[in-house]
Amino acid sequence: MPVEPRYRDRAVALAITDGHVLVIRRVHPTWGEYYVFPGGGVEDGEAPTDAVQRELREETGLHVIAGRKVMTGSTPEGFMHHYFLVTTPMVPVALPQDAEESAPERTKRRGTYEPMWIPVKRIPELNLKPEVVTKKLLECINNGFPDVPVDLGPLYADIRK
Repeated sequence: MPVEPRYRDRAVALAITDGHVLVIRRVHPTWGEYYVFPGGGVEDGEAPTDAVQRELREETGLHVIAGRKVMTGSTPEGFMHHYFLVTTPMVPVALPQDAEESAPERTKRRGTYEPMWIPVKRIPELNLKPEVVTKKLLECINNGFPDVPVDLGPLYADIRK
């Protein structure tokens, strides 16, 4: 039986440019408004670096080359999340019209996706998930990213209790 798409390894982009960070604003029918970093599931046989590049293209229209991995974390189900620094100019972003996330049946079920650049100083006022990544990102922006990826341990403990 195939693994459900939301329960698999994920590759996530941390795109920080000119004092802004790239996020996806989500409005979910049940959970309301929240924000996430762009990224998604790693396909079978796909490297996480390739997945983050593909996901950024699918969710924002950006064509990028993944930078170095700066964070990792795991889900309660044991799947890994890989967080990569991504360098890109701060150009307009939009969910491509042919994106899976823009299909009406998916929007009705899973809500809307709106990619956007936000000033780093606004991060604390947003409901940006997962919280452990958000906190570590702010720390790294202020103090620099370590030379080796930070292991964040379990993710989503704040929302899966």
